[in-house]
Formats: sequence, structure tokens, C-alpha cells
Amino acid sequence: MDTLPLTENKIFQSWVVETVPLLTQKRNPLNKLRKSFPKRKTWVVVDAQHPYPPDGPSRNEVHEVIPNITFPDIPVPAQQPCHPNTYLSEQCKSLIQNKKTHDLPKPQSKPCSLTALIKNCSRFRLVHGYDDAPITKEEREFPLAFAIKMHTSPIQAEQLLRVIYRSHNFYCIHVDKKAADWIFKTMERISRCFDNVHVLVRRENVVYASYGVIAAELKCMKASMNAGIKWKYYLNLSGQEFPLRTNFEIVKILKYFNGANDIETFDLPRSQEWRYNVKHRILEDKMYNSQETKTEFQYNLSLSKGSAYGMFTRGFIQFILQDDIVQKFLEWLQDTYSPDETAWATLNTLPWAPGGYSTESRHTFDTHASRAVIWDWDHGVTCHGKHVRSVCVLGSRDLPWLSLRPNIFANKFDIDYDPVAIDCLEQFINFRTKHPTFSQTNWKYFLNMPHVAHYRTKNRTESVETFLQQRKQTWLNRHERDSKR
Repeated sequence: MDTLPLTENKIFQSWVVETVPLLTQKRNPLNKLRKSFPKRKTWVVVDAQHPYPPDGPSRNEVHEVIPNITFPDIPVPAQQPCHPNTYLSEQCKSLIQNKKTHDLPKPQSKPCSLTALIKNCSRFRLVHGYDDAPITKEEREFPLAFAIKMHTSPIQAEQLLRVIYRSHNFYCIHVDKKAADWIFKTMERISRCFDNVHVLVRRENVVYASYGVIAAELKCMKASMNAGIKWKYYLNLSGQEFPLRTNFEIVKILKYFNGANDIETFDLPRSQEWRYNVKHRILEDKMYNSQETKTEFQYNLSLSKGSAYGMFTRGFIQFILQDDIVQKFLEWLQDTYSPDETAWATLNTLPWAPGGYSTESRHTFDTHASRAVIWDWDHGVTCHGKHVRSVCVLGSRDLPWLSLRPNIFANKFDIDYDPVAIDCLEQFINFRTKHPTFSQTNWKYFLNMPHVAHYRTKNRTESVETFLQQRKQTWLNRHERDSKR
């Protein structure tokens, strides 16, 4: 079907098509899982110029392209002791342009340790450039809340914090209760240097695939709502992620969203129903199947799956913390496996969820803007780092791919495995912050996303609280009628 050319000021002609299973090789062991994906009613795709066509991508397509990036010739000042490099080094330029492919040695350690720096807040903020970034009026009028959940490496977490830090935003940090005491004390000491950085004192023991992930997130959500800052969006992170966009670029992107969440959500595969049909318990810091049958949720609610990380509107966070149906659902999830992959993805589809939607948003269709990630089953892209629990730990040789990604954050990095990758990304972000005209952001990518397109044309009355509560009552009435049959 022909479509109108893409412009920012036009309502586009839309396709309404059924989602289809991904195209994979016959011998791929994941074929059985992917064929089990239930189909949603419709998937709205706006404009043929989306990164993938409306009937889904061909996963055998090769996406590794050498970046065609030329950097302006800007004099690089002498590096100051203890200061992070805020200018693009020739080494990082070559890596981003894919001119070097050999492994690089770890950079020499800075003469000033983080432990020594944080003893003097003024010197710490000065040396690490917390107050150096130029801030526009547009950014100040669109504050954000960030939540960082971490369990290791304060050095890496602080590097993340200083890149995303702005004085008008809010930052919540949760340190896993299992983490060494010095890690918590280091982060708590860092927070004393800022009025808008809060480290949670009451911490959760976050066991992989357990409800502890949600419990920690809920605490940061509550802290953010009580922060006294009227932020617009809540962005949740792990301590091993890193931004691909500047704060200014994030604000511009979220304004395109026009009140929509960015949450990966698709129908729960039937092959993974075991996560919720049977109760799971924690034993010796691991989740295990108790073989005890779990009763269904009291309401007829279709489960969805997606990433635990996304971008949530303020209204959606308030909805999570206050809605009675949400509270019952989160309680029901407590003895399930990996509930963080179900909670936000499912709640986002409820008809009265602020910023929610019923269309699919999926990593494999490149319609989840929040994250750039490489899973070990992804086709057409190579992980040049290493895989841990199926996800790629990105390295310096992944920088050409990362420089082409339009996403907001990338997951994940390990400073002990390859510090060059995040050092170069920090330089690249700081460079674009100080030279915004050099932005490489593909705005068309965001405009073409199904949920963004829906909210750009959405009647604003649909977001009014009274209207949303009417939709909730209609949903409850339908449930009551169905239960009596």
C-alpha cells in the first residue's frame, strides 16, 4: 500500500496488519518458541519508511554497516589530571568509525581514585564535570526522573550518573542488599554531594528472576513521586547500562511521545506459561520451581511479556502506585518467575493505564526505543563482546553498531571486561552535549513507532482522569458479566 511522504506535521495513512512469527532458519531451536507467540488483534504501523516493514523483519538481513561519521576538526585541550575526557580522542574516533578492529589495552588508571575524590564534594563535582554541561530552557521545563538499580562497581555506576546528571532532574539509586557494604557506603557518600540524588537506605535482596527486582523498582518510584520535582518521565536503568543520547536529545524524543509510555509489550508466549502456572520460591539466592499449582489472577487479564526497562510517564507511575487492580496484580506476581518481564508489559495494556497502548512494541521488530541490546538469538548483528545470561556484554568493537543505534540507552557493559567502550561513549555523549548541531539522532525512527504515532494523533481528552476511570469501570463491568456466565 502506498503511503504519504513522512513529515512531522501530517497525519499519515496507516496500515492495520496482523503480526506474524519471525522468519528464522528451519533448524533454529527457537522456532518452536516463536511459533507459539499468540497474535494480537492488530499492529498499527505508520509509514513504509519504518526500519522494518509492517509484516515484520527478515531476521537474516545483515545490519552491520560501517558508520559514515565525520567529526569536525575541533582542538582538543590538554587532559587535566583526574578529569574524565570530555573531548573525542583520536582513539575513540577511529573505533566509532570502525577503522580499528584489534583489541585495545585498558587505559591507564587515573591518579585520583573515586574514594579519595568524594571526600570533598566541591572538588568531586568540579573534577568530574557535574556542573559543566550546558542546559537549555527546554530541558529545564521538561525534568526527568532516573532510577538506577545496581549491585557492583561504584566506579561504573558513578560514570553513568555523571553522564546523565542534570541539576533539575531527580535520581534514585538502589544498591542490592547483597552487595558489599563498601559499595553502598560509596554510593551513599556520593549522594551527599547532591540535593537531587537519593540512595535508598531500605534495600531489597534482589535475586535474579525474583520479585525483588519489582520491589526495588517500586521503592524508587515512590521516592521519585515524593521528590518535590515535577518530572515528566521516569527512566529505569541498571548500573551496567549507558546512554546513547544526550539529555537534550532525550527530552526532544520524549516530547514526540506526547504522553505515551515506551514499554516493550507483546503477548506472553505459551511456551513460557510455566512461569505463572506454578509457584516459584527463593532457595539459597536462586529461584526454583515448587511444583505447586498457582491459581489464576482473579480478573480476566491477558498476560504480556517485555523488557523490565523502559520510559514511563508520571501518570503511569502514579497509576502503578495507587490503582487497586494494579496492587492486586503485583501481589499475585510475587511467587512467579521473572515477574519484572511481565508487570509493566501487562499493566501498559490496561485500557485505563496512562500512556498505555495495546499495540505491540518489541525489540525484535525494532519498536522499543528505550534499549539497544543484542541477545544471543538475534540474527543479522554480531556481539563483539561476550554473552552473559543470553545478553551481550558490549565491547569496544561494538561501538560502530552503537553509534548507529537510535535508542536511548544500551545494555549492557562491564567496566572490568572492557572499559574502553563506555569511556568512548562518554566522550561521544559529552561531545554532542557541547556541540548539539552534531546530533546523529534519527528523528524519523521515533515518529514512525506504532505507539508514538497513536499518541501523536490521540484526542487529548482520552488522557483525562475521568475518561480513564470510565474505561476502568467498563472493563470491570465486562469482567463481572463474564464471571457470571
